[in-house]
Amino acid sequence: SSGINAEYGGSTGTTETGILGAQLNDIHFKAGSTKRMVFHGMKDVGRINCIIVKTQGTDVWLFTSITVQKVAAGSRTVTFSNHGYVWLDADITRQLKLCNRSKKK
Repeated sequence: SSGINAEYGGSTGTTETGILGAQLNDIHFKAGSTKRMVFHGMKDVGRINCIIVKTQGTDVWLFTSITVQKVAAGSRTVTFSNHGYVWLDADITRQLKLCNRSKKK
C-alpha cells in the first residue's frame, strides 16, 4: 500500500496536500513520465520556497523533480529538484525536504 503527501512552505505560511492514496493508485507512473495533479482549496502560502514530501506504507518512490504552481492567473511555476536522487522509503527516508535555491522575489 502507499501513501504520500506534500507540505508546501512559503513566505506567509505552510499548507499540506493530505494523504495521496487513491489519487496515486489511479496514476500509473513510468520512468521518464510526467504526471499532473491539481489540489483545490489549499491555503495561499505566498511565494513557495520549500516542499516536504513524506511517505508512509510499503511503496518506494523516486522522483527527479516536482513542479508547483498556484492555480491563479499569471502564477509562475517553481521546480524542486531531487539532485541527490534520494529514494523515499517508509523504512529509511520517510521524508525529503527540497528548497528553491533561487532568491527571486
